[in-house]
Amino acid sequence: MPVSDVRSTFVLLTPVGRAALASWRLEGPAATRAIGDHFEGRSPSGDPAEWPVDRVKFGAWRLAGGTREEVIVVRVGPHAYELHGHGGLAVARAVQETLEKAGCVEDDSSDPAFPVVGPTSRQAWRDLPSVTTPTCAGILLAQAKGALDRALDEVAAALDASDQGRANELVNRLIASFPLGRHVLEPFCLQLAGPANAGKSSLFNRWLGYERAITHGEPGTTRDLLEAEVVCRGFPLTLVDGAGLRDSGSDRLERAGIRRVMRQAEHADLILWIVDGSDSTSTAELPEWVRRRPHLCVVNKADLGILSRWPADWMRVSVRTGMGIETLWRRVAETLVGEGLPAEGPVVWRRDQEECLKKAQRALSTGDSAQAARELRAILP
Repeated sequence: MPVSDVRSTFVLLTPVGRAALASWRLEGPAATRAIGDHFEGRSPSGDPAEWPVDRVKFGAWRLAGGTREEVIVVRVGPHAYELHGHGGLAVARAVQETLEKAGCVEDDSSDPAFPVVGPTSRQAWRDLPSVTTPTCAGILLAQAKGALDRALDEVAAALDASDQGRANELVNRLIASFPLGRHVLEPFCLQLAGPANAGKSSLFNRWLGYERAITHGEPGTTRDLLEAEVVCRGFPLTLVDGAGLRDSGSDRLERAGIRRVMRQAEHADLILWIVDGSDSTSTAELPEWVRRRPHLCVVNKADLGILSRWPADWMRVSVRTGMGIETLWRRVAETLVGEGLPAEGPVVWRRDQEECLKKAQRALSTGDSAQAARELRAILP
């Protein structure tokens, strides 16, 4: 067989997900070309196909845009290599993109010997190493064992039996699992916002259990956005702290920080609007960008005495003493997670899965069962 006809592949040898290192095995003539095009050795390397077997080569891998990542490359046989680099998710994806553009294809034939029930089962096994909490791991493990595949089979059977009502009921139920199911991999975003010096950074630190944000009595201490990962009722959640809102006058840095808070709010799953309940200059009027998003209102510094003008449904807390903080966290969890997801039931966790199901839903609404079946085949051939 001509060398040009040999299939070129790459396979990730290390577990998928966050790690210190990532290692790949590359095979085929396109792998040799990829190394020749992207590897820059610390000393002249020559043609990779002529390198001595098992000789370690240190250097950098040229990524899209001209950035470079330090790597180690070892030739292990004819047109066969091992590539070792940093294990960050973004770096690993960028390296694999260069391999794919060079003509290599990912070889999934060496997937671990897990019981693959169907296409969503296979995807679940691949996504499982990226999960960061035991609760989400349990949900995704159920999908890896075939929960979603079996549910899609049930939809297909209903369509084959011309039972559009049953098919529509099942599709609607699966779509309804996505708003929470997507957070198996994608953390919730909880943004703390409000006037300057209301106690946002103090609440941020209290929930983290250490002083991540600098706090001070002088308004305007926090300028940039601060993020930290926590767990909320079993799901990953990103806490975001930022500049307090006030008339910052000529302070350009603080004004830039306030603009960032307002832009970030567009992506928040929930905004906690926090005010100083003892401050007579604060107002109960919410900014329009807060009203547009799901939000909870919190009156802090209850230990100093709360002015009577605050709305009765605004939660009273004291970050300094801890009063009401556990109740506030439970309210956040109820708002975001609610009762959670069934541990063993089918869950839609990827956007492409939801998109296919919504297309099938639209087809069913017009009575087009054949089109609905075609849309489902994009998930379940």
